[in-house]
Amino acid sequence: MKKQLTRNTILPFLALVFIIPLLYKVMSVSQLVIVSGLTVVIFWWATGAVSRIISSFILLLIFFLFGNTPVQDILYFPLSESFILVICSLLLAEGITNSRIALQIAKTFLNKWVTSPAKLIAMSFVLGIVLIFVIPHPFPRVIILSAIFKVFLSERQITGLNSEIFLFSIFVAGTCTPMLFLNGDFVLNYATLSFAQLDLTWQQWALYMAVPGLVSCALIYCLFLQVYRSELREISFNQPSVKYVPEASKDRRKAYAIIITVMILWITEPWHGLSAALVALGGVGAMLIAGLLKFADYKKIKLELLLNLTAVFAIGKVLKASGITALIQQYLIAYLPTGSTVVILLLTVIIVMIVHMMLGSCLTSMSVTIPILIAMFGETVNPLIIALIAYVTVSVHYLLPFHHLTLVLGSGENFFRNKLIARLGAPMTILIFILIFLIYLPWWKLVRLY
Repeated sequence: MKKQLTRNTILPFLALVFIIPLLYKVMSVSQLVIVSGLTVVIFWWATGAVSRIISSFILLLIFFLFGNTPVQDILYFPLSESFILVICSLLLAEGITNSRIALQIAKTFLNKWVTSPAKLIAMSFVLGIVLIFVIPHPFPRVIILSAIFKVFLSERQITGLNSEIFLFSIFVAGTCTPMLFLNGDFVLNYATLSFAQLDLTWQQWALYMAVPGLVSCALIYCLFLQVYRSELREISFNQPSVKYVPEASKDRRKAYAIIITVMILWITEPWHGLSAALVALGGVGAMLIAGLLKFADYKKIKLELLLNLTAVFAIGKVLKASGITALIQQYLIAYLPTGSTVVILLLTVIIVMIVHMMLGSCLTSMSVTIPILIAMFGETVNPLIIALIAYVTVSVHYLLPFHHLTLVLGSGENFFRNKLIARLGAPMTILIFILIFLIYLPWWKLVRLY
């Protein structure tokens, strides 16, 4: 094991011996250092050879020294509302667990409907869609669902890799269910339209994305069951012999009141103007006052996760500020061929995939690819189709956690190991072509978008 970790620590540096000579003629020294550092750190993230705290710190240090990027951009995450929202979501989930709401939901709702591993995984997708209308922010959705699932699994003494597979299903669903509706992910969905300089109403987005999105979720669910079939086949859910009767609890009533209030305020954000982060912060404060949270619960917030998210959020901004994004766009313009509509659409998927695998961030990948692809192919293909294809691709194409922030959150909380992501990501790469060319494009043709 130690030999393997040592090899994985050193191996990316050996790879740079071949990479740097290919890039030194087109990149400055600073750009080479950034690309080299990013290559090494991504490899460490994938293999776990170096702890996330150390690797993320090294990457941030490289960004500070060589990124030519304002400090506020490198520290975008800790200075943003997303930082508050992530921390408060973790604490709200802890408060839900402390008040035993999660236990009640697990023992009533899940006990009633979930009688097999396939049904529990299906719940990840069903609840992922339903909760869009209750919690219009992806981070709190997956964190709160994880708290409920963990109680359900613990009651059945399902631990280790088997538990990780079920928790991973929540985050897989968390990458595809937000595609259905415009409010599924306020950041990613609206950014897609912004990069394309287009605008859609909630109804228009639902018309173009809801039906193919539902089919996509169903296919991803089936693929998930197939990929992990050997483990799932050995799991059985022992239903409790005594029917659960919820006990009266003052703490639980307080928790329900706080959570319902928070959810109502999240849903009505367009009317009252209070940000999701501010509402979540108020919910945490209310739980502290009600005694549902103690200051000792701060241990739930892991430095490793926050530092990792800070590094991941900074990647796109540093690549842009250092000129690396412009170099990628320059080469795309120089080498992209033109052709028939089918060729253009196929190239769009492949290019977005390649850029996404290199840059990681969904937002960064779309900010690089959508404008340039629309500039080149916008007269041949509807720009909205190009933007939506890029969006679908980055949403469900991943091999490592840093390819999607939702996965970073789950991995950072140690809900599942990276190997589970790569194991699903390989067949997902093939599935994306099926989704786009056999599901989305035919539907868009039917609704006269294509």
